[in-house]
Amino acid sequence: MYGIIVQFMIFIALIKILLIARSPVLCASIYASIVFFFSLLGGASFLSLVFNTSLIFGLSFLYYWLLLRYEGYFLFWVIMIVGLFILFL
Repeated sequence: MYGIIVQFMIFIALIKILLIARSPVLCASIYASIVFFFSLLGGASFLSLVFNTSLIFGLSFLYYWLLLRYEGYFLFWVIMIVGLFILFL
């Protein structure tokens, strides 16, 4: 229960940071760092840690770049909702 609430808060905070800083690299780096830290605490192997963090960074960069690209359009909300749905799968 609390994991979902924390994920949602991180999701909203990173979108807010994106709209202020206008840097998808910053948001993707923060999110990848969070994933790295919690994977490290979970005892993941080094190879899995590097692979997952790289994949998360690339996908989250694409997501935040799309959000920034379509800011002010209806597609911004569609991308945000799709990202929220994927986050909670």
